[in-house]
Amino acid sequence: MNGRQRWQLAVRRVKRSIEWVIYGLFDGWVLRSQRVVVNANGTAIVHLELLGDAVIWLPYGQALVRHLRAQGRDVTLVVDAALAPVLAPAFPDARIEAFDRRGALKNWNLRRQSLLSLRRLAVAESIQTSSPRDGLLQDAVVRALGAPAWGFEAVYRDRPWFDRRMGNRLYAHRVPEQIGVHQNLRHKALLQVLGVDASSVRPADLGALPPSPLSGRYWVLAPGASKDFRRWPAEHFAEIARRLAQCRPGWRCVVVGSAQEAQLAQPIVRALGANVVDLTGRTGLPALLALIAGARLVLGNDSAAGHIAAAVGTPSVMMVGGGHWGRCYPYNPAEAPVRRLPHVVGHPMPCFGCDWICRYTSRVDQPFPCIDAIDVDAVWQQVERVLASAEGG
Repeated sequence: MNGRQRWQLAVRRVKRSIEWVIYGLFDGWVLRSQRVVVNANGTAIVHLELLGDAVIWLPYGQALVRHLRAQGRDVTLVVDAALAPVLAPAFPDARIEAFDRRGALKNWNLRRQSLLSLRRLAVAESIQTSSPRDGLLQDAVVRALGAPAWGFEAVYRDRPWFDRRMGNRLYAHRVPEQIGVHQNLRHKALLQVLGVDASSVRPADLGALPPSPLSGRYWVLAPGASKDFRRWPAEHFAEIARRLAQCRPGWRCVVVGSAQEAQLAQPIVRALGANVVDLTGRTGLPALLALIAGARLVLGNDSAAGHIAAAVGTPSVMMVGGGHWGRCYPYNPAEAPVRRLPHVVGHPMPCFGCDWICRYTSRVDQPFPCIDAIDVDAVWQQVERVLASAEGG
């Protein structure tokens, strides 16, 4: 780790220390005198992750719910409120408790109401599925539930030591963290500790999806990502879109993403003209799943689109940097309960595994070098192989 990385890590730790104290004091004040009558059969499963991580976890979550229900447990699933419309159909035998993870970090009154609502669930145990955990969200939810909890050891690089120590004290049963492994292996390890038969894990059942809003042949382009530095340049996506339009002139390109990512669609719109459908900011999550399920191909960054494609069986090519290489992408073929493996294109560098603490730049408003260096021709070659394989099958 060079001086730039040490400085970035120090800044993160200072910021997290301040946040941890402020939120911790507030949460303690809210929960200081709350007592409930515990439901001895109640179990809460906490999964406060974003869409991509939730889709990876879904096969394991469904196996866990089946296991708990077979034991006669009343199961409540605590999920991000934004994902409730997608996860509720996938868990018909569980109660869904929606928790606004973004609002809980910005609105003190909403956070107070959410914590009290969790305490009133009065469960006898909770299971924290996330790793690494976030002390401001996941650990706060476990604290609010107030029941003996299962969870992974905290192994943060960018958190102060007392965050790890105090966070671990919330858990009656801690599972050793497996550093540097894919999320599939983490989820499998947790199930094994909980006594769930690994053979019960199968590709996710997403429930009944709505019909695709588009007919005919089309492919999906998702040029966004959770952070600017994880996005392959939009101009490179536009070049791939031009090549696809030439070899598959009957296919429409459908650009998806949040309203904040609408500007990323503009180079593609300019490149394809009438042969592109710009749906950025105009597609809810159920419709997004339906779009990807009906597509001939999905192209995107290290984001949810590729995980959805894997779950529903749509071919995909994803551009991935080195910050979390191996944690989400690429999948381990022997450990992936999916219908089709995503194809991953990266630019290998010795610094892979940096947790996005880049040794070359501290700017986060532009692609990091491992993303920017991904070659357009290398991506196109992978796209051609995927298309040939899909047509051959």
